[in-house]
Formats: sequence, C-alpha cells, structure tokens
Amino acid sequence: MIYSKAMKNLHSEIRQEMELLHFSKALTLLDSIPEDEKSAADWFHAGICHSAVYAWKKAEQEYKKALELSDSPAFSNKIRLRLTHSLTQTGRLDEAAYWYNEVLENPINGSDGDRLFYGALLDYERGDLDGALDLALRLARGEEKASTGRVRCEAWLLCGDLYSAKGDLKQAVRSYGESLRLLDSCPQNWRMLRKALILNNLADVYEQFEHWDQAASVYQAAWKCMEEIRDDQIFDLDGYKLEILMSMANFFALQDELDKADKILRNAKRIAQKIDYPLRLYWESRIEYIGGLCELYSENPKYNPFIKLFDAWKLQSRYLSLSPASTKEYLARTAYYAAYCYDPAIAKAVSQRELYEQALDEFKKCVFKDPKFFLFCIASVQNELANLEVEQDPQKAAALYEQSVAGYRAYLKLWPEDLLAQSSLLAALLNLFGVYSEQMLREKGMELLDVFEHTLIPLYQDEETKAAANDALARLLDDDRLYALFAKRLESIHSHIKSQTPA
Repeated sequence: MIYSKAMKNLHSEIRQEMELLHFSKALTLLDSIPEDEKSAADWFHAGICHSAVYAWKKAEQEYKKALELSDSPAFSNKIRLRLTHSLTQTGRLDEAAYWYNEVLENPINGSDGDRLFYGALLDYERGDLDGALDLALRLARGEEKASTGRVRCEAWLLCGDLYSAKGDLKQAVRSYGESLRLLDSCPQNWRMLRKALILNNLADVYEQFEHWDQAASVYQAAWKCMEEIRDDQIFDLDGYKLEILMSMANFFALQDELDKADKILRNAKRIAQKIDYPLRLYWESRIEYIGGLCELYSENPKYNPFIKLFDAWKLQSRYLSLSPASTKEYLARTAYYAAYCYDPAIAKAVSQRELYEQALDEFKKCVFKDPKFFLFCIASVQNELANLEVEQDPQKAAALYEQSVAGYRAYLKLWPEDLLAQSSLLAALLNLFGVYSEQMLREKGMELLDVFEHTLIPLYQDEETKAAANDALARLLDDDRLYALFAKRLESIHSHIKSQTPA
C-alpha cells in the first residue's frame, strides 16, 4: 500500500505515542483514520492500544480485522501472537492456545522473540512453570535474534516471577537484578516505572521468604521510583501506583505495623478516585480487603473486620462481572477472609459455606502462582468446611478433614519449619479423630497418631508454641475412644513428648 506523506507522518506519530505508553493519545490518532482506509497495521496498532487500556473485546475484534487484511505470513503471525496474549490475559486459555498453535504450525522467521515471550506467558497461566521458564530463559539470555535489550529486560522480569513461584529465592533475585541492569533499553519517560515494578516484585519475593528488612527497604525504593515519574500521560499510571501501594500496605499489615498500613491505604483511596469504572471497583476491593485485614490483625479493632472484607468480596465480584480476568485470585482471597470472620447478621443471603467453597475452587486454580500461601489456605479451607459438616454429615466432614490433613502434610514437606502449619495440622488431626467411626479409627488411627507425634515434637521445643502443644496433647489424651483402642500408644506419645523438655 502506498501512503501519502501526511499518512506516513500520522503513522510515525502513532508509533511514537505507543512507544511512550501514551495509548489514549495513540487511539485518538488512530480514530482519525476512516475505517475503510485502515490498513492491517492500523488495526493491529489499535488492538495493541485497546489491550493496553483493558478494552479486551475491542482488541480481539481489531486483531481479527488486521488478520483479515494481512497479506504477509510474518505479520499474520505477529497478529496471532498478540491475539494469544490478549486471550491469555482474559483467562480464555484454550482459545489462546489455538492461536498460539497456529503460529507454531506456520513458523516464519522474525517472530521468534514474540513467540517465546507470549508462549511463556501462556504456559505460566496454564500452570506449566517449567515450560514457561524454558521459553523465558531462552529469550532473556539472548539466544534468539529478536532478543533486544528491552525484550530481554521483560524476559528477565518474567523469569524472576517464575522462579519466585517455584520457590527459588536465589534465582528470582538474580533474575530481577538482570532485568534492572537492562533498564537503559527502556524509553526515558517510563524507565522509572519499569524499575519500580521490578523492585516491587523483588520486594515481594523477599517478603515471601521472610526477609522482612530487605522487603521493607525495596518496597520503599519502588515507591521512590514512582514519585520520580514526570510523564502523567503514561496510561494507567495511577493503577501502577496503586499496585505498589497495595503491596506495601499488605506487607505492613502482616508485620503488625497497622498505622503505616492505614496511612498508605488513605493515600490509595485518594488515588483510586481518579480511576475510571469498572477498574476502580478492583482497586476499591483491594483497599477494603487490606483494611479488613488490618482490623482482623489488630488487638483492638475499631470495628467488625467482616464489614470491610465482605465489602471487598462484593466489589471484586461486581468488577469481575463487568471485566474478564485471567485469574480470580483476589476474589478468592476476599472470600476466604470474609468466611474466616463470618457475621451472618451482615452477610444475610450469602452463607459461610458459599464463601469458603468459592475460595477453595479459585485457590486450586491459581495455586502455582504462590504455592506457600495457596497450599496453606486450601488445607485451612478444607478444615473449615469440614467443621461446617460435622453435625449434618460426619462422613463428609471426615473426608474433608482427611483432605486437610493431607494438604498440611504436603505443605510441611516443602516448608517443614512452619510452626503455624504444624499447629494447624494438629488441629485437623484432632478434628479427624473426633468424627472417625470406630472402624476408621482401627484402620487409620495408628498411622495418624504417628503423624501427630512427629508434628507435636517441634511445637514442644519452641517456647512460643509449647502451651498450644500441651493443649493439643491434653485433647488427645482425653479422647476416651482413642484411649480404649490405643492406650499404650498414647502413653508412649505422652512419655516421649515430656522427655523432649527439661522438667
């Protein structure tokens, strides 16, 4: 197609605005081109811009129009890969895989970088961390011709996220460091934004591994980078600010520094007012969620934490009804904590069981993203659901307690020194003993008593958990049914445990 000089200048301006992340301005320029005069490249650029501003349906339509007009196999593959990415972002993974396979079946030189990057993102969302990491590392290390500095910067960032999900602190930190070293490849106007987001993820991985001081320092550095950004035309800059503020507020809430968390949340509320709907609902939900956690963790809560947590759940539910998402992780988190401090007088039509079941379903889908958190929560929810079934259906309760016990044991194989998980496993075992029939106790009791004893020992050896361990042992010894069946074993456990500490 032959373009006039004016059209060439317009296309150049569009690409420049996209390069600067000025997607709203780029869309305004694209809209100035009559639809019947738009080329495949115009529709493609419109799709990229609409994806960037979360207008997923429009982006999908525009990519498909670009594909219809494309007469270049290489360009068609570029379109298919962007379509793959858009569908991945909205959780339509089977459709994303279809378009990605179209690229694999029609390989053309020139799209290898995009093929690796969007393939890695697709594998990640499907839970194939090893497959995603293999593709991302090939790109990050510069093994492909398309591995420019900026592409490698993005690829190393993805590698860091993948290593974090795999529980590899050393490699995650190294990958984020490699990404930071390539920042000069990013345009000047959003270089600090990219740095802030990398640092935010780095702080998160330090937090995950309980390196609290390093996490706090890096979170502060990330926020300082955000404050240095001067280009307010970067699309969704307020959303990026909120992402970092939410990470910081959640961190300080978990550290019991509730005043710091509350100050950050007040700032976040002001920024959220500038976000358009429906995205504002997402941020309001996360703000309410962390506010609810602050009340839940406080020794002197100002109000019922369920109020904020239930509001967070309702806001997140409303947001997801209006906007597709690749994950419902935050819906699950709000449901879990709302169920934990459930208040039937406020919840009314929504039952505690419904909240727990929704949390459990979504946690299972996204467990690969944060195994330590989600595996623990899954076992916890199974225990809580079993508690709700004890009176009406003891057999169902037993099955859920068994799942909870198995979940905690699997978790402790990965994080054997987690005292909270050990205490939770003891509670689930005691609950299971309580609902088992005599026949089931005879069949499985001895094995589970071995697990109980093994779990109890480290709790007895820690001053902070010794009292709770004593209570658990007392409950075990007071169980008449267990004593009738396993008197010698219980006495052996009692003697063994008491020998673990000086008289």
